[in-house]
Amino acid sequence: MDNALQADRVLLELCPGGALFLAPTGQIMHANKAAQYLLHNHPALFEKSGQIAIRRINEAKLFAEALAETCAKRCPSLVTLRSRAGAPILAISLSPAPDGHHTLAVIADLYAKLAIETDDLRALFGFTLAEARIATALANGATATTMATDLNISITTIRAHIRALLPKAGATSQSRLIAVMLRAEHARPYLPP
Repeated sequence: MDNALQADRVLLELCPGGALFLAPTGQIMHANKAAQYLLHNHPALFEKSGQIAIRRINEAKLFAEALAETCAKRCPSLVTLRSRAGAPILAISLSPAPDGHHTLAVIADLYAKLAIETDDLRALFGFTLAEARIATALANGATATTMATDLNISITTIRAHIRALLPKAGATSQSRLIAVMLRAEHARPYLPP
């Protein structure tokens, strides 16, 4: 691996999602921990002989074509992997790496749970512990009823916490709050210890 690629490995490790450097052949030059996890645990893709491999043949062909185009034309590509029912489950963004020879692949698991810790939300937004738990559950798709049952508190209390979260996160609606929580996940590696 050349010096430029080695220097960029540090940046890959800071990426909260799956990130890999690929050779034009699909050979994995480096994968961060999140990418390694996906390659070993996600049903749609895996590692075979040191290369990224896609389980469904038609998607594997689309990925190979997108990788070849990204390498040849030095332009970004996006590949979507779908469930058997046709719903998108993974998005793989391919971009030319700065070294001019490799491709940066960023894998987004569209159904992964929010990985941000409650302590990080408290540091970012000044949430109380209860508010941080509710914000995380909300961003992961929980309803007020589900949260009330899981946390053993009333729906009225859940709604009061949600109302308190909005101004702290600079949000004016629950959907905007969820969008902020999803973006906050990317701030995690940069928060002070």
